[in-house]
Order: sequence, then structure tokens, then C-alpha cells
Amino acid sequence: MAHQESANLADVFSVQAVNIIPDVLIRRGDQVVAVVDAKYKKGADAYRNYDIYQMVAYGVALNCSSCYLIYPSSECEIDGTVHIKNSTIRIGVKAVDISGRLCVEMTEAVARDILLRYAHEAVQAIRATS
Repeated sequence: MAHQESANLADVFSVQAVNIIPDVLIRRGDQVVAVVDAKYKKGADAYRNYDIYQMVAYGVALNCSSCYLIYPSSECEIDGTVHIKNSTIRIGVKAVDISGRLCVEMTEAVARDILLRYAHEAVQAIRATS
């Protein structure tokens, strides 16, 4: 059974734990290679900096430079990559049309693209060490 994993953003010397719960973690062995978070927000707050801040926190806490935000296209027209200054973290922002009957297939296609990217990178890494 699939479940969301939580992680602690704070280190052992902190006065308080700061738990994070990303929607999806993609792993290669024990290493998190991608973090995916889906958003569905109505109105003027559909796409704000705090979503980016959240993904940066996920990337830092999980030592993962590849993060993705997925929004309904009705709420966000941005489609591209946010490069975090002075960091290796890259946040892919993807808008998915969820209004039609093919919305599940379109969302699955986005997920497949993300997974295929990491499968390809894993094969390249194995070939490089052979």
C-alpha cells in the first residue's frame, strides 16, 4: 500500500521538529532523486512563492535537487523550470488540464515523463561505472 512519507526538516540540535510530507518521493535505492507535489488552489493565490519555498525546503531536507510542482492548468499558466540561485535545486512547474475526460491520462503522462527521466539517468550512471 502506498503512503506519503514524512521527513524532518530540522536537525537534531533544533528545539522543535519540523515535519514535511511531500506528495510523492521518487527513489533510487535509499536516495531521493525527485520530489513531486501536486497543488490545487482556487483564485488569486493559485501560484505563489510559498509553493516554491516549500519545494526548496523539501529539496534541502531530502538532499534532492529535482523537485516538481504540478498545478491544474485552470489555476496556473506557468510551465517551465525555476532555477534556485546559489543552489543545485531545480523546480519543474507543470500545468495539467484536468477539465476534460483525459485528465487522468494527462497527469499520468506527466508522472511517466518524470519517472523516465530518472530511469534514463540511472542507466547512464550504471554505464558510466561499467
